[in-house]
Amino acid sequence: PLQAGGWSSHYSVGVLAAAATLFALYEAEASGRGQVVDVSYMEALLPLVNHPWMEYAYRKETRKRRGNTFLVGTIRPCKDGYIGVNALLQPQWELLCAFLDMPDALMDPRFQSGIERRRHGPEITKLISEKVRSVEKEKFFHDAQAMRIPVGLVPTMEEILDLEQHRARGYFHDIMHPATGRETQPGASFHMGEGDWRPPEPAPLLGQHTAEVLGEHFGFTSAQMSRLREQGVI
Repeated sequence: PLQAGGWSSHYSVGVLAAAATLFALYEAEASGRGQVVDVSYMEALLPLVNHPWMEYAYRKETRKRRGNTFLVGTIRPCKDGYIGVNALLQPQWELLCAFLDMPDALMDPRFQSGIERRRHGPEITKLISEKVRSVEKEKFFHDAQAMRIPVGLVPTMEEILDLEQHRARGYFHDIMHPATGRETQPGASFHMGEGDWRPPEPAPLLGQHTAEVLGEHFGFTSAQMSRLREQGVI
């Protein structure tokens, strides 16, 4: 299996560390006393895998790989790609059955509760697959959204760059790199009412800022840096 994109564990730990730091700052402002903020990387990851350890704690079951079988949702192929279908709550399951024209599934005793649906995931996966294989994902997504059914697009990389949501928020920016030319880079994940956000700059070339850092921040003279270059240090 391939590693999931991004660094989810780093993000989770960073968010908790930032929240803990804010609490410490509030306390410092209120009492005048500083705090030591101690964030455990391992403990911060537990919320990301809460279901497996809860299943073990309550039922002594060790979760195994489940593939893409329906549990509370599944990703299935459709006419022009893939679509994600979810039904975590009972009202969502009822809406999904109505939307996909599956009245028999709604009345089927095997699917009457979340626990039963998890037990009969392969059967539900087959039903959903038959219903979505001929639909277009964009239309399916917006029609389901109008009925408040949690359905997700599964875009290709090209489609991600052209999503209407990203265009409307100006998320992607084109930058010019001196070695590779024009590149499209992601921007800020959030907008603030005040402050000027700068679009991303191209990644620096090897040694591009060495003279600036050594000279402005560490006080090296031009002669000193020339000697370092002659010695192969920089």
